[in-house]
Amino acid sequence: MNLKFFPDYSKYDKYQKILYSESQKNNFIVNPLINPFNISNDTEIVHFHWIHAIWKIINVEPKDFVNQGFPGLFDYKNKGIKTVWTIHNTLPHETNDFKSEIALMQKFSDESDVIHIMLKEGLEEIEKYIKIDHNKVFFRQNASYNNVLKNNNFEKNNKIKLGISENSTVIGCIGQIRPYKNIEMLLNAYLNLREKHENIYLLVAGLNKDKVSVEKIIKESYFDKNIILIDRFIDDKEFSEISNAIDIAAYTYKDILNSGSAYTSFTFGHHVILPKLNTLKSLSNLIFVSFFEPESLNSLIKVLDNAIKSKKYLNLKKECVEWNLKNNSSFLSNDFFNEIRMRLS
Repeated sequence: MNLKFFPDYSKYDKYQKILYSESQKNNFIVNPLINPFNISNDTEIVHFHWIHAIWKIINVEPKDFVNQGFPGLFDYKNKGIKTVWTIHNTLPHETNDFKSEIALMQKFSDESDVIHIMLKEGLEEIEKYIKIDHNKVFFRQNASYNNVLKNNNFEKNNKIKLGISENSTVIGCIGQIRPYKNIEMLLNAYLNLREKHENIYLLVAGLNKDKVSVEKIIKESYFDKNIILIDRFIDDKEFSEISNAIDIAAYTYKDILNSGSAYTSFTFGHHVILPKLNTLKSLSNLIFVSFFEPESLNSLIKVLDNAIKSKKYLNLKKECVEWNLKNNSSFLSNDFFNEIRMRLS
């Protein structure tokens, strides 16, 4: 089957790579779609991911596009082409036009033949904004990123490359630096803990899309050599090297539907700290995950302090290996293709 996906974010987000990794074995031809308003006749399935990327293609304001009835968006259905929608988030992380975003989501909910949601908890969150036909929905959670981010050096210490003392504890946050990730809260927690833990580091790495938080990190790094900022796009090789230097990964989201960053950290055996949000509660059974009260600095400090003192991360290798085997990204890819083949046949 010929599947085209939009938008192509595979350079920046590895989820698309792992999701399509078994395409050939499943007899799917998968290619990116440049323009969802111009689809070739050989296409059988259009798979949408982050649908707000459509706003960059239309020649009118989003509200006008909505008011005009989304002209041309699903015209290809007349040719028998099917639509699959994977929902990565509810509303986009940075938007001021909530009304248009919700209208676009509802349009996709109505028009899509299959809707892929990663966790059952996510459906409840999504339905706060739109109506969804449950008969269209299937659930398949994220998986290990072992197919695209290599972690074959559990014993290797990459800290020295980064100028970090070998026996230190590194608190890290890796991925695009964006406002919804609330990096400033993590910085403040670190600064508090630094007063009583001499040998800890804060490592923040990723493409900067949050100037305010990054400026504060830079300012504090002038006075504290243990704050390391890597402010740029990070390729796969460097991503793996940096990840292998992190002991405790903390993602201080204000809100989230699916945390791909958490799953990349699982891939590298980190002790992962997350906010206690409903959409993340299914991860509470994992031995390498701890939770803090959302947007509570005191709670975050307490959980991080316990993680530093316990050094739990030193004993996670076995659990990490087992988790990666059980949640191999090949399983995710095969399940995805089997599901849409069955539903669209």
